[in-house]
Amino acid sequence: MNIVSKKEALDFVHPYFGKPVSRVWQGHGSTIFLEVGELANDKGELTIMIEWSWRVEKGNEIAFGSWSSDSDFSEYLKQLNGLSLETISFESRLPEIVVELSDNTWVCSFSTVEGDPEWALMNRKQTLVSSKGKLVFE
Repeated sequence: MNIVSKKEALDFVHPYFGKPVSRVWQGHGSTIFLEVGELANDKGELTIMIEWSWRVEKGNEIAFGSWSSDSDFSEYLKQLNGLSLETISFESRLPEIVVELSDNTWVCSFSTVEGDPEWALMNRKQTLVSSKGKLVFE
């Protein structure tokens, strides 16, 4: 694993700012994937993956999250399709991600279990994760 600075992490995601969320889908359990930019084989130019603990903020409230009713997930996730990726920031001592989308919408990770925060930012060449309090390329 290669430790990277916040600046290097921002340089990694910056080329995708302004691109649309082309596909949103649910993985195992409450894991979500946001595919950003042009799709190739259902994968975006950048894939944002957040495992169990996350929420979507709309304006000044929580619109839905990983603990929302499973039966409503697909409808909730559809709301994110077509929004544009504005920024991604890395917050807290053990880096979590905050994904700012257009239309006053944010997707935030916040792990509540032992170990590292469970998110990944993947392009077709590299994967950025949080490991032991650091941002790293796997």
